[in-house]
Amino acid sequence: IGPFIAHPDTPLNGLDNDDLELTLRVLALARLLTRNTNIPATTALSTLHLQGRIMALQAGANVVMPDFTPEIYKSRYDIYPGRADVGSIADIMTKLQIDFSFIGRTILYSVGNR
Repeated sequence: IGPFIAHPDTPLNGLDNDDLELTLRVLALARLLTRNTNIPATTALSTLHLQGRIMALQAGANVVMPDFTPEIYKSRYDIYPGRADVGSIADIMTKLQIDFSFIGRTILYSVGNR
């Protein structure tokens, strides 16, 4: 569950980006209806709002999907401009640890199946 962000070099350019509030409400509803489901806090949410990932975790998401694509390949995965996960893996992990600590959560590195 994540927002739609139109890439400017596609026919969908000019369409409004998905509403952050609507995405968070749908995410919360999904959590209430499917209690044992892995629900991601997507990178797109962090692209729409600086605290988007934290907001998603607080709304019911329980999985993050950081982009660890090597820098030399990131330009080939240009699905929308202004992506949130930029920098080295260490930089991204440090940011995630700070964000999780801020909301009293712990990062687990185990397999996420139920």
